[in-house]
Amino acid sequence: MKIGVYHAFFRGLCQGPLKKIVADLKDFQLRGNAIKINIKFSNNAVLKIVEEWSLDNKELSKKESYTYQYITSDGFFFRYDMEAYREESEQKSMIDQLKKPDQHIHIGVVKHKFDQDKHGTFLKEDEGPHFKTHYANVRDILGTVVTNFFNEDEYEHFETYLENNKELPL
Repeated sequence: MKIGVYHAFFRGLCQGPLKKIVADLKDFQLRGNAIKINIKFSNNAVLKIVEEWSLDNKELSKKESYTYQYITSDGFFFRYDMEAYREESEQKSMIDQLKKPDQHIHIGVVKHKFDQDKHGTFLKEDEGPHFKTHYANVRDILGTVVTNFFNEDEYEHFETYLENNKELPL
């Protein structure tokens, strides 16, 4: 998939079915083999997307790693991570694999909004547990954000847009 096709998918999504809830599409950048995207929503939440891809003739060929982080205006976040494959991953002990699986989710509160009395200790950003999860992709994460944090009348034709673009290896 060409990077321009990927960019056009996001631009079309944010200017089309999500235009009522997307305040700004920022930082669609390709640096080396990493794509970075920030989507600011009308509720002041942000979705940060970072994906590293293998490139084949300047086309995106295989997603090697990702981070998808949704942060609400009050600091709550969830972040899906997939670590890049490394041979040493296969050699990790079972305990290490359980402690930090290659595909995992973090749930917590960002550091600058964190209050230990209110949130407890394990919700502090980057200090909480790594919960094992499935392979995630942009389509799933956007769907989760849109359908759980916004009203249906704010994202008309979102499902149709995703269906029409289902062949994209997001």
